[in-house]
Amino acid sequence: MISRTRILCMFAVLLFIVSTAQADVLNGRSRIGLFAGYAGRGGESKVIVSETGVNVSSGTGGAMGGLIFGHWLQENMAVTITISGHAIENDVTSGTSGVTTQTTTIGAIHPGIRYYFPKSALTSSWRPFLSATVGPFIGYEESTEVFTTITVESNTEIAFGAKLGAGLDIQLSRMFMIDVYTGYNLMTDFADPIGGRRNYSSGEFSFGLSYLFGHAK
Repeated sequence: MISRTRILCMFAVLLFIVSTAQADVLNGRSRIGLFAGYAGRGGESKVIVSETGVNVSSGTGGAMGGLIFGHWLQENMAVTITISGHAIENDVTSGTSGVTTQTTTIGAIHPGIRYYFPKSALTSSWRPFLSATVGPFIGYEESTEVFTTITVESNTEIAFGAKLGAGLDIQLSRMFMIDVYTGYNLMTDFADPIGGRRNYSSGEFSFGLSYLFGHAK
């Protein structure tokens, strides 16, 4: 296990690297990166023992992650596409009627925009931003029942939604950037429940690392 002292030392080194990094022109450049974090919609982990069998539910605790692609249209504005996924819950029930496994996943594909402010930050390696994205939320649920035969059932639902948030892009060098983001996911209801729910609107927090490429204008 990593000690608190080691974590603080690593954080201090990171701050030193960032403080000495030279801000680079981003207008016309692009990014591709990975992010991971927490969304407040994870399933609950529990074990239920009854006369008919045992039910084991393994929640993710809200863990999520994804991919981001972005391109700076100008120094204070970038367009983005984010693809994110969140495994809500894995549910296994074992009883006299066999074994049933159910998996629930929520994904999103959202184009959006990031607006950087204030103007004085555009020459700094630390760039605060506001962001907005819109697009589909895709819910997928699969159930597999194993008894004398194997039965697989699945259901996919699509709802429209948006993500509104704010964060900080920190340029480590000409080629790498980290970002911290917090926001809220707002979505319409699924037509049919996915994982026992029709709506997964929630807050979100993530940390990411991006590779910068392309020539500045």
